[in-house]
Amino acid sequence: MYHVKARKRKLVDGRYSWYLDQHINGIRKTLWLGIYTVDPKTPLDRIRNKEAMELIQRIIIERQRYFIQNNHGLEERVKSNENFIDYLKRFIESRKLSDVRMYISLMNRLIAFKGSSSLYCFEIDDAFLEKFKSYLDDELNGSTPYNYLKKFRKVLKEATKDKLFRTTPGQNFVNTKKKSKEKDVLTLEEINLLKSTECSNNHVKSAFLFSCFTGFRFCDIYDLRWKNIKNDRIELMQNKTQEKVEIPLNGKIKELIGKRKHDDLKVFQLPSHTACLRALRNWVEKAGIDKHITFHCGRHSFGTNLVGNGVDIVTTSRLMGHTSLRYTNGYVRINERLKQNAIDQLTFSL
Repeated sequence: MYHVKARKRKLVDGRYSWYLDQHINGIRKTLWLGIYTVDPKTPLDRIRNKEAMELIQRIIIERQRYFIQNNHGLEERVKSNENFIDYLKRFIESRKLSDVRMYISLMNRLIAFKGSSSLYCFEIDDAFLEKFKSYLDDELNGSTPYNYLKKFRKVLKEATKDKLFRTTPGQNFVNTKKKSKEKDVLTLEEINLLKSTECSNNHVKSAFLFSCFTGFRFCDIYDLRWKNIKNDRIELMQNKTQEKVEIPLNGKIKELIGKRKHDDLKVFQLPSHTACLRALRNWVEKAGIDKHITFHCGRHSFGTNLVGNGVDIVTTSRLMGHTSLRYTNGYVRINERLKQNAIDQLTFSL
């Protein structure tokens, strides 16, 4: 028998700290969530309280689901109720890692995939790793998904040594490399067609079109806040490369982001990556576009359309935030392939 209930405790600074009281077969166990609310005094307070309560509700649902699916084996597999993202932050800070950027990017990818900065240990199992792999395969190319998962499994092994797990999660999960392939890109005509087509989630619609006009990755769009936009420019430190990129605002971008809000608020209120991808694919299908489109295709479309409209490779590289021109050359090759395809489709009567 499993029962869980949220409760709060008032702190000396006036905030409320939230806990879960779990009753497992008559035994009570308390989980500190590290989530806080306040007595609301401003609209921003109310928004943050709402986000906190929605997160708590998701955690309760996940706990109940995992308890049922694992046939009451939750406590056998998980030794700690800690937020794994907090552990990952400490892992990065406490170790001299030659590839620290990769671990930071891994953390940002996990947050973007989960749609939250809370990923509790009980959520991580073979099924989670499979879903995360599918997300990475959709968003990235070549050996990058494989390398992310390799790092993730390394952290999981360390977390087991540090008593977060009784056994390392994902022991039955097989990490394989996918074959590299060119992603589909959207022409400007297709982007305009999407703009005029209704989408089930307007936040997803605006965010994807924003990617098509800025080249931002999903994880950067997910984290984008109003404080990153000033003096008619977007200034952002990219999650993947930790390189700064600046994009000037034009009328289309201003229309997509809407009226300015508080600096700390997110520009786009997006659901989880899985929910975004579902809405995106339904939207593309509704528009009659027969292409396999993921969020990352917005970035590829941006680069390809820049080159196709005569923007030089150096400027394109800067706008994309590339660390080397060799990455930008890929968009030149894609553009040449599209030109060849267009020529091949011409027919003549002789």
